[in-house]
Amino acid sequence: MAKVQATLERSVDEAREAVLVTAADQGWRFAPAESLVDVLVLTRGMGGSSWGSRMTVQLQASTPSSTDLTLITGEALGVADWWRGRRIIRRLLEQLGARETPAR
Repeated sequence: MAKVQATLERSVDEAREAVLVTAADQGWRFAPAESLVDVLVLTRGMGGSSWGSRMTVQLQASTPSSTDLTLITGEALGVADWWRGRRIIRRLLEQLGARETPAR
């Protein structure tokens, strides 16, 4: 499990759409039944060392044109995370153009 906070210089609506498009490009599926307007739940199927991955992305406006993100990953029945969650989050943030911020 990993938890990372970041800032994306886009409005909440733009950030939400950017997260959904970028996550889909990286193989994540949006789980609308488990999501809220400001909390996106993303899932990914089985892999070599995992029985499935899950990422939640919380979006909160910090200004009209900037959004704070809190990203949390987890494995359904993973053998071990070995920093995998943090790498997954950083890959998403890098593609989004978001910057990681210190935990609050």
